[in-house]
Amino acid sequence: MGVVGCIALWLGWRMNTPVGMLGVWIAAAPIAAVLGGVFMIAKARQRDAALSGIIARRFFAGLAPPILVAAVLTWLLLAQGATDVVPAMWLMLYGAGAIGGGAFSVRPVIAMGAGFVVLGVVSALTPASWANAWLGAGFGGLHIVFGSLIARRHGG
Repeated sequence: MGVVGCIALWLGWRMNTPVGMLGVWIAAAPIAAVLGGVFMIAKARQRDAALSGIIARRFFAGLAPPILVAAVLTWLLLAQGATDVVPAMWLMLYGAGAIGGGAFSVRPVIAMGAGFVVLGVVSALTPASWANAWLGAGFGGLHIVFGSLIARRHGG
């Protein structure tokens, strides 16, 4: 997922408008989600674990509501032309979802979620022209750092 975030960062820099940059990130989100799902299924099969278990359901129950809220608010904010607040909102809501879902996962997921929330706050306090960099730091950088940590310490 982090590699997809890094590619989106690179492509986002090439866009001439905030809407173009956000479009890149909107396109990257389902790609990253599908890849994350594929790797999660592979890990579950490798460990002979069911993704339909109570832990998995609780993880998704913690993650899904903030993601749904982010999708609806994105649509509303873009319709209003309020593109400058969308990146901060994405980072903070994704972080909130990771914290909520992470309560049923390994500890680094919660720490990663907190990192997303911090980046979201920083994004909200800095010029809108920095938004692509903050999105890349979160969806690219944090995913790579914490994904590597989780893979090394928790087997994937």
